[in-house]
Amino acid sequence: MIIGDGTQHSKISIENDFTRDAFGKLRVSNPYPGFSSKAEYSKNNHVWWEVDETGAQVDIATQSGTSSTIEMPIAAVAGSSLIRQTRSWFPYQPGNSHRPIITFAMRAPAPGIVKRVGLFSRENGIFFEQGADGIYYIVLRSSSSGIIVERKIAQSEWNIDTFSTNGLNPSRVNEEFERKEDGTLFSFENTVILDIDLEWLGVGLVRVGFNIDGETFYAHEFRNSGFETTTYMKTASLPIRYEITNVTGENTGSLLQICQGLHIEGGSELWGVPQVASTIITPVSALANAYKGVIAVRPRSLFYTYENRATIIPTNFEMRVISNGLCYVELLHNASITATGWAPIDASADTESATEFTTNITAYSGGHVHKRFYIAADNKGSLLQGSEFIQNLYLNRGYDHTVDADAETYMVVIYPLGNAADVYANLEVAEVY
Repeated sequence: MIIGDGTQHSKISIENDFTRDAFGKLRVSNPYPGFSSKAEYSKNNHVWWEVDETGAQVDIATQSGTSSTIEMPIAAVAGSSLIRQTRSWFPYQPGNSHRPIITFAMRAPAPGIVKRVGLFSRENGIFFEQGADGIYYIVLRSSSSGIIVERKIAQSEWNIDTFSTNGLNPSRVNEEFERKEDGTLFSFENTVILDIDLEWLGVGLVRVGFNIDGETFYAHEFRNSGFETTTYMKTASLPIRYEITNVTGENTGSLLQICQGLHIEGGSELWGVPQVASTIITPVSALANAYKGVIAVRPRSLFYTYENRATIIPTNFEMRVISNGLCYVELLHNASITATGWAPIDASADTESATEFTTNITAYSGGHVHKRFYIAADNKGSLLQGSEFIQNLYLNRGYDHTVDADAETYMVVIYPLGNAADVYANLEVAEVY
């Protein structure tokens, strides 16, 4: 690249390294923060699922406020596992490189125990693994062929830098990765920053590396364009995930979760399909001096017959209340709802909506009150519109998409003060997929 004013020229050499994203675009320090999480105060259960897919795990993760970490232990039980996965499956934006940056400590390997950290699910993704054999791997998992297939690259086979003095591409590990104060050498058993640079488009480049002393050193890249016969993985809209599994039950072990961020290179603008849930012409009747759920939305289990991992964003609401008195209103996020009549928002085109809604709410519990306000209602009806009240709320299906109770919900609740009320409501969402 030559930069100049026509008389004086300067050359800037741009190598195929961390200065460019996976699309080859020069990084100019304007990544969009798509997600961030840290463990200063709690395990952040509103952001993370903690599950055991096998049912054999006997331990749970514990948070340390002293070190701002989450310890993930595994018992000496064959088949036991402990998984911590973000509730969100971060929507991939074609043309933008996604860059998850994840910190952790693998701790010492133990025979029979597998530890994984990365951007991945049961079926697709990119992750770093400490294998049951004690070997480190960089893995690309894909279900594009109809079955789950893993391209599992052992450390000695990494094609950019093996982070060791052996293998295909020996690293200057003893020269470069030594802490000068005490001579400690870099080790994957210690605290590590995993840096994944992901170009999807179905056929793009994936680079995996580690950030050391503020600089990213890539270890391996998966080159897909021109080499594969189909997409290299089904989707890049994936969660961040930590996973530890005991294959044999011979030993105990642990994995340390620390901090996570996901950056979208070059900025971000989520484009969603607008949908609206509505009471239409039939109001919801609310008794005086009692809470009543008016309308609620949640992601459907299936979308076009596939597991629904669309992100649902509440964008606006409208209410008209017919009553002789004041009404108190709450916007409630992720309550546990007892209801019947859940139906796709777009009933005329069932398959084309990732969201379902109900106005037949009989009970609810829990949840986070997102906003509170009052409506001065009368028999002529009062109108309230409020897109300004709904910001930065994403609804996702549960860890297991088949379990309705785990789907995140958003609901309008009313409490008529002194007099009963009839309530009409619209709740608008954007579906991002």
